[in-house]
Amino acid sequence: MIPLPLVITGSSGRIGSALMEHLADLEPRGVDLADGIDLSDPAAAREAVAGCRSLVHLAANPDEFSGWDDLRLPNVDAVVHVLAAAAEVGVERVVFASSVHASGDWRPGGPETPPRPSNLYGATKAFGEAVVRMHTERGDFGAVCLRIGWYRDDVAGVAGLAREARPRAVTARDLAQLVRRALDSDVPFLIAYGVSGIDGCPYDIAEARAVLGYAPRDGGPPPGS
Repeated sequence: MIPLPLVITGSSGRIGSALMEHLADLEPRGVDLADGIDLSDPAAAREAVAGCRSLVHLAANPDEFSGWDDLRLPNVDAVVHVLAAAAEVGVERVVFASSVHASGDWRPGGPETPPRPSNLYGATKAFGEAVVRMHTERGDFGAVCLRIGWYRDDVAGVAGLAREARPRAVTARDLAQLVRRALDSDVPFLIAYGVSGIDGCPYDIAEARAVLGYAPRDGGPPPGS
């Protein structure tokens, strides 16, 4: 059973908005910089997660081409403060939005693939995974880090990607299913790839299937192939 209440940070972003819709039955509370909530501020981070028992931490600068000055506060400081606050208030389950950039966007990978960032953005996501793992080793909460691929709202959106990129994609409903199953899991720590498992996918989702019960609905032949 998913521990509730649930908080989703980055709730007005593209992925956050989709998760707020797909997980509406869980009545998530959204937290976003657009609402004036700066999670790089420790006090704001504590207030944001107060009272919640499950946390999906999406909030970040998602621009893979950003430099350090634009990444440090949203992708490093905020992660440290949000996860520390989550441990402090008794959050039980955490899903951390990592990225395939943490292991190299075009490289094959599985749950045990070590960090091999392809850019500074990927390095901040690898750092976030490490902070999550530190907390799970302390027994603060259970967590799943999702190395999210090329997000698109639906299969039609995937078909709009370059042909070679389609196997690296994930649809909104597949990602929402994966997040839901991660929140409902009792696994202490897991890194899983957030992809739909389209034919030719370089990322191994066998453990996500086995441990989380993930069954992507939009896997199979690449759309438009």
